[in-house]
Amino acid sequence: MPQEDQRQGDVPPDELPLPTKFVDAYRELQEISEKLRVREDAIPDIDAIGPLVRRAQKLSELCEERIANIRKALATAQPGG
Repeated sequence: MPQEDQRQGDVPPDELPLPTKFVDAYRELQEISEKLRVREDAIPDIDAIGPLVRRAQKLSELCEERIANIRKALATAQPGG
């Protein structure tokens, strides 16, 4: 069992607090993507898909917001911006 699953316990992934760092949110998005990858040799855990997708949506929004903030800061830092 992955370390992440052990620390989550019985708390659904979509109810955990969001990471404060972009790199942690992005890394978790990659982990969720890997968990959701279809494998021919395994039956998907349908009960886990909904919470994982909701968590991925929250993480994606956080990452997109951080990227937008950096783009905005870069635009205002440029001459004429």
